Amino acid sequence: MSKQRGRAGLLQGSIFLFLLLGAVARTCAADALDQIKQRGVLRWGADAEGGAPYTYPDPQKPDQIIGFEYDLAEALAAKLGVKAEMVQNQWDQLIPGLERGNFDIVLNGLEVTEENQQRNVLTQPYYVYAQQIVTRKGNRDILGPDDLRRKTVGVLSASAALRLIAKIDGVDMRVYPGNVEALRDLKAYRIEAAVMDLPIAIYYAKPDPALQFAGPSFAQGYYTIGVRRKDSTLLVALNKAIQELAQDGTLERIYRKYNVWDERRAERFPT
Repeated sequence: MSKQRGRAGLLQGSIFLFLLLGAVARTCAADALDQIKQRGVLRWGADAEGGAPYTYPDPQKPDQIIGFEYDLAEALAAKLGVKAEMVQNQWDQLIPGLERGNFDIVLNGLEVTEENQQRNVLTQPYYVYAQQIVTRKGNRDILGPDDLRRKTVGVLSASAALRLIAKIDGVDMRVYPGNVEALRDLKAYRIEAAVMDLPIAIYYAKPDPALQFAGPSFAQGYYTIGVRRKDSTLLVALNKAIQELAQDGTLERIYRKYNVWDERRAERFPT
């Protein structure tokens, strides 16, 4: 009899512990936003190395970070009633960093892709982008994606450009850790073209007299914010904040400030 009572007590204790741990897990998930508010800081992961016009050191004051996503993070944090704090992280390790809890969100040109949707939950898009081919000034052989066949083309690692160019037969694709390195090799005649997101091309390539845009931009996509799956309350709050920033004109003001506003932005975020 005593053994049976002992086993029953052990079983009851195990059930209680299981229920307690489940309740704690649910509380942690539900309170992600509360934790950020209690801390007073929204920590966002990004890579500021070669990250213009997204997040990058101010050329006039290198100890300060600027960029349209930097301003966006500040605006989002203000909507949540907290401060924004950028956490520097290597670009292709942002998702693992988020999963490890190094920061609360990923905000750094994160594209809406099947892979990203499988690993995280994504907010509604906050920016519409497209791809742009860049060549050396005077090149007349490349006017669009079909002309990249049998060409040596530079792309950023873990990017939409990489996935697109990989589907074109006959391309000799070179993968770079940053877009600056790709453009450097382009000017040094090591590659024949580079493909990158339009905001990057506008910032780095358009003002460079040695480079030119090859044809119009193509392959429209969306930037979003990556959130851990358990952080559902944070996801809801961020979606609400993005919508409000679009409606009150804040997004347009930020994008115009960094010269990354055009008709695609107007179409996605009408004023």
